[in-house]
Amino acid sequence: MTLHAIVVPLDGSPFGEFALPYALSLARRAGATITLAHVYQWPDTTERSLVTALRDEQQAVEKARNYLADVAQRLHVIAPDIGITPVLLQGRIVEALSEHLAATMPSLVVLTTHGRGPLSRFWLGSVATDLIQRSPVPLLLVRPDENPPDWTADLAPRRILIPLDGSPFSEQILPWAIAIGTLTQATYRLLEVVPPAVPVGGDGLSIYSPPNPAVVQEWIHEAQTYLHSVRSRYPALHTAETHVAPGWPTATTILTEADDHRIDLIALATHGRSGIVKFLLGSVADKIVRGARVPVLLSRPRTS
Repeated sequence: MTLHAIVVPLDGSPFGEFALPYALSLARRAGATITLAHVYQWPDTTERSLVTALRDEQQAVEKARNYLADVAQRLHVIAPDIGITPVLLQGRIVEALSEHLAATMPSLVVLTTHGRGPLSRFWLGSVATDLIQRSPVPLLLVRPDENPPDWTADLAPRRILIPLDGSPFSEQILPWAIAIGTLTQATYRLLEVVPPAVPVGGDGLSIYSPPNPAVVQEWIHEAQTYLHSVRSRYPALHTAETHVAPGWPTATTILTEADDHRIDLIALATHGRSGIVKFLLGSVADKIVRGARVPVLLSRPRTS
C-alpha cells in the first residue's frame, strides 16, 4: 500500500483543522497530494423569498470558497512542495463525501472526530460514524482539544498499536498500518484481547461467569500462536511486539494498552469475526474512537 492522495474534510472551524498537521506530516513523507473538502448544504428556503434565498446561498457559497482558498494558501506557505487542492461539494455531508471518495479513490481520509463551525458540523456519532460505515478508503480520526491546532507540528506516529481478533477481517487493517508505519519508521505492537468470561448471545457481547481457568489458558495460548503467525507473515512486523491481554470490556483493555505503552496511533478494522472477540462499529471501534487519546486508523473490511 502507498499513500498517493489524502482527503481532509473541513467544517470551517479550528476543531476541524486539527486533522491538517497529521495530513501534512504523512503527505510530506509519502509525496502525496492533499484535497481539502468542504460540503456546502443547501439552505432551507421554506420561510424566505426566492430572491432572499438565492442571495443568502450565493453569500454562503462564496464564504465557503474563501475559507477553502485561505486554508489552501496557508498550507502552501507551510508546505510548498505538497499539492493542495480545495474542493467544494454540495449536498448532504456524508453522501457528498462518500460520492467524492468513491469517484476519486484517495489513499486515506484524515478528519477530526468532531468540530464546531458556522459552515457545517462534524461530530462523532453522526458524520464521522456514518462516514466510517460508507467510506471505501481508510479513515484516520483525530481528536481535537481546546487549544488551536499547530499546522506546522510534525505529528507522525512512532508507536502503532494493532488490535486483532484472529480473523482475516481484522487483518485487513495491516497493510494500511504498515504503510503509515513505514513512512514514519514506527514500531508496532500486535494485541489480541481474550475475555476472562464466555461470550454468549447473538452479538457475542453478553457474558456470564468465567469458564474453567484451563479454557482461558487455552485461549491465551491460541492467541499467542496466532499473533506470532501474523508477525511471521509480514516482513515489516518481524520485530513487532506481541501481547495477549485478558480483559473486559475489550475497548477498555485496548485503550489501557495504548496508554500504558505510549502508543501514538491505534489501527483496527471496524469489525471482525471471531468466536472470542468481535470488533463491531457502534461498540468496540466506536468506544475506542471516543476514548482514545491518540488518533485512530479505521478500515471497513471487505467481505470478499
